[in-house]
Amino acid sequence: MALNITVLNRGVKMSGEFTVLFLICSFPIGMFILFLFASNYFSSNLQRDYVNCAQRLEFQYVPPQKKFEFKLAGFRLGFPSLVGHIHQLQCRIYLRHVNGGKRTNKTHTLFEVYLPYHLQLGLDIKPQIAVISFLSSFVGNSDIQVNDSVFDEQFHIQGHDPNQVYQFLTTERKMAIFHAQQAVFHQATLQITDTMVQAHVRKIVRSPEEMIHIMKQLVSVAKTLQPNQ
Repeated sequence: MALNITVLNRGVKMSGEFTVLFLICSFPIGMFILFLFASNYFSSNLQRDYVNCAQRLEFQYVPPQKKFEFKLAGFRLGFPSLVGHIHQLQCRIYLRHVNGGKRTNKTHTLFEVYLPYHLQLGLDIKPQIAVISFLSSFVGNSDIQVNDSVFDEQFHIQGHDPNQVYQFLTTERKMAIFHAQQAVFHQATLQITDTMVQAHVRKIVRSPEEMIHIMKQLVSVAKTLQPNQ
């Protein structure tokens, strides 16, 4: 009788240990499955919103090449994008994963309007940030001044030839760039290069109204950058 009780106790103990082990092993698997379901739900909603935005903008919806992507750094969702034309200018809206700190939103939205020509100025105009200005001057990459106190204060300007950049940045072009950045100040950071006008938004933009507003500002700048302007 005592032997039977001992065997029973051992069985109960082993059963309890097995249950604990099972729970420990199944918890991460369950969490992973839950994460997949949540990611799939988010991805489906995002694609639905982008299809709606494509219709509103009369753009082409480009589905993500991969729904899920596994890398050494972790798990990543595939993102849709939008492409189209406004005033015969090629446009693109897409999402990009950005590695950052814990407080940084890791998925950003980029808006791009491509110029149909290469300015060949080595142009790079972006909002002025004191730290960038200091570091650029420290390494010998000084900010170009265009003798416009408001514009020089607001923007960091780079180019191959300061005189050519100065001549290119007419009053009309400077006003277009300035007003566009002011219009998207709380949403995006503007950047102008030899090949495109870009806006960088540190979040996922899924509102058609916000997309239309930002694209409108970029197109207005791109139109003034034409050589005959």
